[in-house]
Amino acid sequence: MQAIPTELLEKLKSLPEVERDQLIRAGIYEAALGRMQQLEREIEECKGRISSFETKYGMTFQEFESGLLQKDDALQVHEDYNDWFYWKQVLEEKNNFLPSFSYLIWHDAVGIA
Repeated sequence: MQAIPTELLEKLKSLPEVERDQLIRAGIYEAALGRMQQLEREIEECKGRISSFETKYGMTFQEFESGLLQKDDALQVHEDYNDWFYWKQVLEEKNNFLPSFSYLIWHDAVGIA
């Protein structure tokens, strides 16, 4: 995390508490909303990548992992496995972030201090 320059902190401190709080809350809200929207786009990309592997092989990742992967020594099958696994991990990670951003947006929207 980047440090906040001292002069910026001083300017924030010089604002009345109500103004400072509104500014901070608005900043958190806008940043959380923007990041959540970006995460949603990234999640859709992950789902699209995963779907292309499911279409290509006509099965889910679990079926692929326990079936075809065990039987096929082709390099492309193993490369696809690595890519498919990667996109599944990225999707899971991004889905795990969403509740935190939803909370920040909801928390600010209802005015909970």
